[in-house]
Amino acid sequence: MDSPIDKTIYLTEVLQQIPRLLAQLDRNKMSKTYGCFDRNYWHYKIVDFPSARMQEAALTLALLYTIDSRDNPYYQNKKILEWIKAALLFWGKIQEKNGSFNEWWPHENSYVATAFSSYAVSETLLLLKEQLTIIPQITQQLVKAADFLSKSQEALVQNQECGAVIAIYNTFLLTGNEKYKNIAAAKVQSILSFFSEEGWLVEYGGPDVGYLSLAFDYLAKYYQKTQDKELLEKLKNATQFLQYFLHPNFTHGGEYASRNTEYLIPSGFELLVAEIPECALLACFARETMEKRNAITPFALDDRYLCQILYNWLEAYMKGQKKLSCKKDYPFKNTFEQQFPEAGIFIKSTPTYYFITNYKKGGSFKLIEKSNGTVTYDSGILLTCGNKTYETNCINEDIHFEFTEHQLTIKGSFFKIDQKLQKAFTTIALRFYSVIFGRFERISRFIKNVLRRVLITGSNKSKHNLFTRTFVFKETEVVVSDAITTKKKMQEVILGAKFSFNYIPSSRYFQTSELESPSQSFDLSQAEKKKEFHHKRSFMFKE
Repeated sequence: MDSPIDKTIYLTEVLQQIPRLLAQLDRNKMSKTYGCFDRNYWHYKIVDFPSARMQEAALTLALLYTIDSRDNPYYQNKKILEWIKAALLFWGKIQEKNGSFNEWWPHENSYVATAFSSYAVSETLLLLKEQLTIIPQITQQLVKAADFLSKSQEALVQNQECGAVIAIYNTFLLTGNEKYKNIAAAKVQSILSFFSEEGWLVEYGGPDVGYLSLAFDYLAKYYQKTQDKELLEKLKNATQFLQYFLHPNFTHGGEYASRNTEYLIPSGFELLVAEIPECALLACFARETMEKRNAITPFALDDRYLCQILYNWLEAYMKGQKKLSCKKDYPFKNTFEQQFPEAGIFIKSTPTYYFITNYKKGGSFKLIEKSNGTVTYDSGILLTCGNKTYETNCINEDIHFEFTEHQLTIKGSFFKIDQKLQKAFTTIALRFYSVIFGRFERISRFIKNVLRRVLITGSNKSKHNLFTRTFVFKETEVVVSDAITTKKKMQEVILGAKFSFNYIPSSRYFQTSELESPSQSFDLSQAEKKKEFHHKRSFMFKE
C-alpha cells in the first residue's frame, strides 16, 4: 500500500465547494424564501415549489460551524449560524400537514425527502443544541415527520428505509420518546431481512454500489448510537461485497450495477474502521480517489447533489482517523475469479486486467487495464431496428447464461427504449393532479409507484430481437463476441458505449476515464444481411 493519506483531504475538497453551496442559499433576510437552498425556486423561478431535499445542506453548514481548523473560515461564524437557523426554519415552513415533504412535485408526500431531510435536520439540532433557540419548534416538526415515516415502508429502495431509521432514532434522542426508538429498531429488523446473503440490499431488482454505500452510511450511524451487534454482522457482509467493486483506476461502481451509480459515500466506512477490517480498506480507497481525482467526489457533483450529500465528506473528516493505512491489499491487486449468483455479477482479476460483468443485465461490463488504468466501458448493446431503439442493459431474471472453462455465454432479449421527456401537457397534468389529489396519501403513493414503473423499473422486452454475448477469458486477453438476430431490418448497432436510460438522479456524472473508452457504431442500412449481425472484439494487455 502507498503511504497513509491524511483525513484533511476530505475537508480540503469540501471547502473548495462551499462558495458554490452557499450560492444555492437565499441569504437575504428580508426575502420570503430566506433560508431556501433551492436556487431554481427562489432565484431562477423556473419551478413552482422548493425541493425539501435541498435543505439537507444545513447539516453541511452545521458541521463546518463546529470544525476548528485554520483552513476553515466558517468555524463559529455568526452568519453561518444565522443561515443554519434560516435553513431549518424554511424546512419547517414547507412541511405538509401530514408531516411529509416534497422533492419532485407539490404535495408529493415523498418518503425519501422526508427521511433524508429529517436526518440532516435532526443531526443539525443534535450537533448545535447549545447554539440554537429554535430546537423545540423544529423538534415538533421532526415528530410529525417521524410519524409519517412510521406509517410507511420502502421495499424497492432500501437506502430510503435506512435513512428513515436514523431520522426516527434521532427524533427519539431529541424527544426522549421511546416510541421512536422502538419504531427505528423495528425498521432495522425489516432491513436485515432484505439483506442478500451476498451482502447487498435490493435497489430496484439488484445491488448498486453507490446506493449500498449510502445505506451503509445511515446504518453505520445508527450502529454507532445503538451498538446493535446483529446489524454489525450485516454491515460486515456489505463491506466484503463492496470491496470487489473498487477498480484499479480508482473509480467504483457503474452500469454493471442496478442503478448505475459511481460514487462512494465514505463516512460510514470511516466511522466503523475499528469494528470492520474492510472498512479501513474502503476508507483508504475513498481517500485515494480524492487524491487522484478520478472518481465521483464533491468536485464532480452537480448543484443539486452538492446540497444533498456534501456533508458526508465532512462527517468522514470528523469521524476518521488522522492517518489511515490498510493491512490488506485491494482485491484488484490479486488474481482470482469471484461470482455473486444472486446479483448476477462475475469478476475476473488477472495480473493484467480487472473485469466485471452483470450477466443478468445483458452482459454489461467494465474492463480496466491494471498497468495504466485504461478503462473499456460497455453498458450493453444498442440497436436501432424498424425505426425503434433497443438496449440490453436491463435487469432480466429470465436471461440464459452458461459458464464453461474460461468462457461465459449470455443469451437474452433486447428491451425497447422509451425515453421520457417532460412536455407541457404532462407538466400541466401533474400539477393538476398534485393540486386536486396530491393531498391524499394513498393516491399520491399510487401515482408515485406508477411513475417509478414508467421511468425506472419499466421495461418492454422484445420477443423478436435477440442477442448472444460471449466472453472468452485469457491471462492477457478478453474476447467479446456479439451476435444479434432480428425480425425487422437493422439500421444501426452500437457497441462499447457508456449509457443508461433509466431515471436515476444520482447517476450519469462525468469521469475523465470516459474519454479513453472506445465505442463502435455500425451503419447496417446498406448491409446485405440486415437481420443478422456478428462482431468480435479482442482486448489485449501487456504482461
